[in-house]
Amino acid sequence: METTLNSMYTGNPKYDLHLSAYDISLSSIKKLEELGFVRDHFANNRYCDTTAYHGSFPGWQPNETIYSKIKEILSEDKVFNGGLEEEITVPSNRIEIIPVADIRDEASSEIMSQFISIALPEKKNVTCPDGRYKACDIHLNVHWKYSYDRSKEVIDSFGLVSFDKPDVSKLSTENNFSRIYTMTFESLSEGLVVFNAMKKVISPERGFGIQGKLKLEITTRIFRKPHTGIMLPIILKD
Repeated sequence: METTLNSMYTGNPKYDLHLSAYDISLSSIKKLEELGFVRDHFANNRYCDTTAYHGSFPGWQPNETIYSKIKEILSEDKVFNGGLEEEITVPSNRIEIIPVADIRDEASSEIMSQFISIALPEKKNVTCPDGRYKACDIHLNVHWKYSYDRSKEVIDSFGLVSFDKPDVSKLSTENNFSRIYTMTFESLSEGLVVFNAMKKVISPERGFGIQGKLKLEITTRIFRKPHTGIMLPIILKD
Protein backbone atom coordinates (compact mmCIF):
# COMPACT_ATOMS: atom_id res chain seq x y z
CA MET A 1 0.00 0.00 0.00
CA GLU A 2 1.28 3.45 -0.90
CA THR A 3 0.25 6.64 0.87
CA THR A 4 1.10 10.21 -0.09
CA LEU A 5 1.45 12.43 2.96
CA ASN A 6 2.77 15.91 3.68
CA SER A 7 4.27 18.25 1.12
CA MET A 8 6.34 21.11 2.54
CA TYR A 9 8.54 22.20 -0.35
CA THR A 10 9.69 25.47 1.20
CA GLY A 11 13.24 26.76 1.20
CA ASN A 12 15.76 24.33 -0.26
CA PRO A 13 14.68 20.90 0.97
CA LYS A 14 16.92 17.86 0.99
CA TYR A 15 15.25 14.68 -0.25
CA ASP A 16 15.90 11.18 1.07
CA LEU A 17 14.68 7.77 -0.01
CA HIS A 18 15.07 4.93 2.47
CA LEU A 19 14.17 1.26 2.37
CA SER A 20 13.65 -0.74 5.57
CA ALA A 21 13.29 -4.44 4.84
CA TYR A 22 12.77 -6.95 7.63
CA ASP A 23 12.57 -9.70 5.02
CA ILE A 24 13.65 -9.41 1.38
CA SER A 25 15.03 -11.69 -1.33
CA LEU A 26 18.65 -11.47 -2.46
CA SER A 27 17.49 -10.94 -6.05
CA SER A 28 15.51 -7.87 -4.99
CA ILE A 29 18.52 -6.43 -3.17
CA LYS A 30 20.61 -6.91 -6.33
CA LYS A 31 18.02 -5.13 -8.49
CA LEU A 32 17.61 -2.26 -6.01
CA GLU A 33 21.35 -1.70 -5.75
CA GLU A 34 21.61 -1.72 -9.54
CA LEU A 35 19.10 1.14 -9.51
CA GLY A 36 21.20 3.09 -7.01
CA PHE A 37 20.47 1.94 -3.43
CA VAL A 38 23.39 1.57 -1.03
CA ARG A 39 23.24 -0.56 2.11
CA ASP A 40 23.35 1.38 5.39
CA HIS A 41 25.60 -0.20 7.99
CA PHE A 42 23.65 0.15 11.21
CA ALA A 43 24.32 -1.77 14.41
CA ASN A 44 23.11 -2.14 17.99
CA ASN A 45 19.43 -1.55 17.25
CA ARG A 46 17.57 -0.85 20.47
CA TYR A 47 13.83 -0.83 21.16
CA CYS A 48 13.06 -1.77 17.54
CA ASP A 49 13.35 -4.74 15.20
CA THR A 50 16.60 -5.27 13.30
CA THR A 51 16.28 -5.05 9.52
CA ALA A 52 17.56 -7.69 7.12
CA TYR A 53 18.40 -4.83 4.76
CA HIS A 54 18.35 -1.05 5.21
CA GLY A 55 19.30 1.01 2.19
CA SER A 56 19.37 4.65 1.10
CA PHE A 57 19.43 6.19 -2.37
CA PRO A 58 22.31 8.75 -2.42
CA GLY A 59 21.44 12.10 -4.00
CA TRP A 60 17.77 11.18 -4.36
CA GLN A 61 15.52 13.61 -6.23
CA PRO A 62 11.87 12.72 -6.95
CA ASN A 63 11.82 10.56 -10.07
CA GLU A 64 8.58 8.82 -10.94
CA THR A 65 10.18 6.32 -13.32
CA ILE A 66 12.73 5.06 -10.78
CA TYR A 67 10.24 5.21 -7.89
CA SER A 68 7.73 3.12 -9.86
CA LYS A 69 10.45 0.59 -10.69
CA ILE A 70 11.38 0.28 -7.01
CA LYS A 71 7.74 -0.30 -6.06
CA GLU A 72 7.45 -2.91 -8.81
CA ILE A 73 10.47 -4.82 -7.46
CA LEU A 74 9.08 -4.77 -3.92
CA SER A 75 5.54 -5.67 -5.02
CA GLU A 76 6.79 -8.72 -6.92
CA ASP A 77 8.98 -9.91 -4.04
CA LYS A 78 6.89 -12.60 -2.31
CA VAL A 79 8.85 -12.40 0.95
CA PHE A 80 9.27 -8.62 1.27
CA ASN A 81 8.19 -7.20 4.62
CA GLY A 82 8.86 -3.54 5.35
CA GLY A 83 8.54 -0.11 3.85
CA LEU A 84 9.86 2.43 1.36
CA GLU A 85 9.89 6.06 2.53
CA GLU A 86 10.48 9.33 0.71
CA GLU A 87 11.23 12.27 3.01
CA ILE A 88 12.28 15.90 2.89
CA THR A 89 14.19 18.04 5.37
CA VAL A 90 13.97 21.81 5.08
CA PRO A 91 16.97 23.87 6.27
CA SER A 92 15.17 25.25 9.33
CA ASN A 93 14.57 21.69 10.53
CA ARG A 94 18.23 20.67 10.54
CA ILE A 95 20.35 21.87 13.47
CA GLU A 96 24.06 21.28 13.97
CA ILE A 97 25.04 20.87 17.64
CA ILE A 98 28.49 21.63 19.02
CA PRO A 99 29.15 21.21 22.76
CA VAL A 100 30.47 23.97 24.97
CA ALA A 101 34.25 23.98 25.13
CA ASP A 102 34.52 24.02 28.92
CA ILE A 103 33.19 20.87 30.59
CA ARG A 104 32.57 22.88 33.78
CA ASP A 105 29.67 24.50 31.95
CA GLU A 106 27.93 21.16 31.54
CA ALA A 107 24.57 20.97 33.27
CA SER A 108 23.97 18.41 36.00
CA SER A 109 22.37 15.07 35.18
CA GLU A 110 19.26 16.11 37.13
CA ILE A 111 18.82 19.34 35.19
CA MET A 112 19.39 17.58 31.87
CA SER A 113 16.83 14.91 32.75
CA GLN A 114 14.28 17.56 33.67
CA PHE A 115 14.76 19.44 30.41
CA ILE A 116 14.55 16.33 28.25
CA SER A 117 11.46 14.99 30.03
CA ILE A 118 9.73 18.31 29.32
CA ALA A 119 10.58 18.08 25.62
CA LEU A 120 9.67 14.43 25.08
CA PRO A 121 6.06 13.50 24.27
CA GLU A 122 3.93 11.97 27.00
CA LYS A 123 2.57 9.37 24.59
CA LYS A 124 4.90 6.45 23.98
CA ASN A 125 5.84 4.40 20.96
CA VAL A 126 3.58 1.53 19.92
CA THR A 127 3.75 -1.02 17.11
CA CYS A 128 2.59 0.71 13.91
CA PRO A 129 -0.99 -0.51 13.26
CA ASP A 130 -2.43 -1.51 9.90
CA GLY A 131 -3.46 1.54 7.89
CA ARG A 132 -1.51 4.06 9.99
CA TYR A 133 1.55 5.91 8.73
CA LYS A 134 4.23 8.22 10.02
CA ALA A 135 4.03 11.88 9.08
CA CYS A 136 7.50 12.73 10.31
CA ASP A 137 10.31 11.63 12.52
CA ILE A 138 12.92 13.34 14.67
CA HIS A 139 16.52 12.14 14.62
CA LEU A 140 18.98 13.16 17.33
CA ASN A 141 22.42 12.17 16.07
CA VAL A 142 25.00 12.03 18.89
CA HIS A 143 28.67 11.59 17.95
CA TRP A 144 29.81 9.23 20.68
CA LYS A 145 33.49 10.12 20.72
CA TYR A 146 33.06 13.89 20.98
CA SER A 147 30.09 14.10 23.38
CA TYR A 148 30.33 14.18 27.17
CA ASP A 149 29.71 10.94 29.06
CA ARG A 150 27.10 12.41 31.38
CA SER A 151 25.10 13.81 28.47
CA LYS A 152 25.12 10.44 26.70
CA GLU A 153 24.03 8.61 29.87
CA VAL A 154 21.07 10.93 30.38
CA ILE A 155 19.80 10.65 26.80
CA ASP A 156 20.31 6.89 26.84
CA SER A 157 18.22 6.58 30.00
CA PHE A 158 15.01 7.62 28.23
CA GLY A 159 14.75 4.41 26.21
CA LEU A 160 14.33 6.00 22.79
CA VAL A 161 14.55 3.88 19.65
CA SER A 162 18.18 4.07 18.52
CA PHE A 163 20.87 2.50 16.37
CA ASP A 164 24.57 3.08 15.86
CA LYS A 165 26.13 4.22 12.59
CA PRO A 166 29.91 4.12 12.03
CA ASP A 167 31.63 7.28 10.83
CA VAL A 168 33.19 5.97 7.63
CA SER A 169 34.65 9.38 6.75
CA LYS A 170 37.28 9.10 9.47
CA LEU A 171 39.92 6.57 10.45
CA SER A 172 38.58 3.70 12.50
CA THR A 173 39.05 4.52 16.18
CA GLU A 174 37.32 3.61 19.41
CA ASN A 175 33.84 5.15 19.79
CA ASN A 176 34.03 6.57 16.27
CA PHE A 177 30.31 6.23 15.61
CA SER A 178 27.09 8.17 15.95
CA ARG A 179 24.12 6.95 17.97
CA ILE A 180 20.94 8.02 16.24
CA TYR A 181 17.88 8.38 18.49
CA THR A 182 14.55 8.40 16.68
CA MET A 183 11.00 9.49 17.49
CA THR A 184 8.35 8.73 14.86
CA PHE A 185 5.03 10.62 14.78
CA GLU A 186 1.74 10.04 13.03
CA SER A 187 0.98 13.76 13.48
CA LEU A 188 3.25 16.37 11.87
CA SER A 189 2.00 19.07 14.25
CA GLU A 190 2.95 16.96 17.28
CA GLY A 191 6.34 16.22 15.77
CA LEU A 192 6.99 19.92 15.23
CA VAL A 193 6.09 20.74 18.85
CA VAL A 194 8.57 18.15 20.15
CA PHE A 195 11.25 19.18 17.62
CA ASN A 196 11.06 22.84 18.65
CA ALA A 197 11.19 21.87 22.33
CA MET A 198 14.22 19.67 21.72
CA LYS A 199 16.02 22.54 19.94
CA LYS A 200 15.76 24.63 23.09
CA VAL A 201 16.56 21.78 25.47
CA ILE A 202 19.83 20.56 23.96
CA SER A 203 21.30 23.93 23.00
CA PRO A 204 24.91 24.49 24.14
CA GLU A 205 23.67 27.39 26.29
CA ARG A 206 21.87 24.83 28.45
CA GLY A 207 25.17 23.08 29.10
CA PHE A 208 24.43 19.96 27.06
CA GLY A 209 27.72 18.43 26.02
CA ILE A 210 26.55 16.91 22.74
CA GLN A 211 28.17 17.02 19.33
CA GLY A 212 25.94 15.97 16.48
CA LYS A 213 22.75 17.16 14.85
CA LEU A 214 19.01 17.31 15.32
CA LYS A 215 16.63 17.11 12.38
CA LEU A 216 12.97 16.70 11.54
CA GLU A 217 12.26 14.64 8.43
CA ILE A 218 8.83 15.08 6.82
CA THR A 219 7.37 12.07 5.06
CA THR A 220 6.05 12.64 1.54
CA ARG A 221 5.40 9.04 0.38
CA ILE A 222 5.31 5.62 2.00
CA PHE A 223 4.98 2.22 0.39
CA ARG A 224 4.27 -0.49 2.96
CA LYS A 225 4.04 -4.21 2.25
CA PRO A 226 2.13 -6.09 3.47
CA HIS A 227 -0.52 -3.83 5.05
CA THR A 228 0.77 -4.97 8.42
CA GLY A 229 4.42 -4.80 7.35
CA ILE A 230 6.95 -4.08 10.07
CA MET A 231 7.73 -0.39 10.53
CA LEU A 232 9.46 1.59 13.28
CA PRO A 233 7.42 2.03 16.46
CA ILE A 234 5.20 5.12 16.17
CA ILE A 235 3.64 7.75 18.43
CA LEU A 236 -0.03 7.81 17.39
CA LYS A 237 -2.07 11.01 17.24
CA ASP A 238 -4.98 9.47 19.19
